[in-house]
Amino acid sequence: MSSTDERSPILVSGAGIGGLAAAIGLAQKGFAVRLLEREKAPGELGAGLQLGPNALKALTALGIRGRLEGAAVELQALCIHDGRSGAELARWQLTPPMRARFGAPYWALHRRDLHGALLARARELDAIEIETGWHTVAFETGSREVAIYTREGTERRGAALVVAEGLWSATRAQIVGEGGLRPQFAGKTASRTLIPCERVAAPFRAPCAHIWLGPNAHVVHYPVCGGRLVNLVVILDDSWRRESWGGVLERSVVVAALRHMAAPLRALVSAADSWLRWPLYTLAPLPRWYSGRAVLLGDAAHPTLPFLAQGAALALEDAVVLADVLSQARTQVREGDGASRVVSNSAGLDFAAAFARYERLRKERTERVQRRSARNGAVYHMAGVPLRLRNAVLRAAPARLFMARYDWIYRYDPTAAARSPSAGPAT
Repeated sequence: MSSTDERSPILVSGAGIGGLAAAIGLAQKGFAVRLLEREKAPGELGAGLQLGPNALKALTALGIRGRLEGAAVELQALCIHDGRSGAELARWQLTPPMRARFGAPYWALHRRDLHGALLARARELDAIEIETGWHTVAFETGSREVAIYTREGTERRGAALVVAEGLWSATRAQIVGEGGLRPQFAGKTASRTLIPCERVAAPFRAPCAHIWLGPNAHVVHYPVCGGRLVNLVVILDDSWRRESWGGVLERSVVVAALRHMAAPLRALVSAADSWLRWPLYTLAPLPRWYSGRAVLLGDAAHPTLPFLAQGAALALEDAVVLADVLSQARTQVREGDGASRVVSNSAGLDFAAAFARYERLRKERTERVQRRSARNGAVYHMAGVPLRLRNAVLRAAPARLFMARYDWIYRYDPTAAARSPSAGPAT
């Protein structure tokens, strides 16, 4: 391939949360970006998500935290219930401990609000060009540029490629090879809905997250959209699967699946009009995240089960760290006399070396989150004697001890990771 001009953009494939965040982070560091999205109108399926202090630090760095203040709900506590009896097993305060301990709050948001804020920020930045209706199926990476292609053979060229296409990435295999790359069904489904707050019991309107633990199932709910809606998620051990996102589910199916749960929870579930169901998939840790001038980000690199509420947070962290790493690599290019100079996207920047450093900074942390999320899913769905032992531990152990187990997640600051004197993983 021929060499590109000095303002050749970095290509970002996928305009979900991770792709938008990557584009914003890169643009803020002075890189030109071309953001390519499959859908004609970029948007987000799904319902709510939780964002801890680590994610809030990334949102601050990306310049969108302020515009989300009205839509976010700062969660005051996490309440854990026995799903069958309804008894409260534990209550962990989130405010003020999160602010005091980690320097940022713990939020609940609708995914659409987060995606919309990112998209609005991206459209404000002159360095970002957004192209929709683009379905990347392949790429070529050379010594001076990268080219990406649609199925029809349409081509775009740039200095480098960030693959942010999610779990079902079409181009991931070109980076890491075919072996072991097919996502594996996790044996669970997530059914999601939103309920107007006036239709739920008063205790469930409070700014708290609730988890109901039952045999082979658990339920999570919390308010979103400034407290106007309650986000409700039912996770079931299930055999239903399909390789896509979202399937309409009848309310009666969800109600029947939770027929042995406590009456307050059944009433909450019955208040919902419609449900969407997603099969949950896992992907084994990848041997590498980059090849030449192409690199993976977010769920394309490390899809995570939702049992630590860290999927969106990891993508936001990735974006901030990647932008910082590339910015540092750009300023470290040396002239012949040893003096440093700032270069444009492609002039002399060693993308492969920068991507290798990004991978070293992020891979261990993301794999640890993947492991712990999977473990939480097993603990939440315990039955029989293990269930009783789990509940006894939750009742007896001090809340501070449980919360301390998650320090490594929430204390992480993506804005500081690339400044570490070591290129090793920052956890």
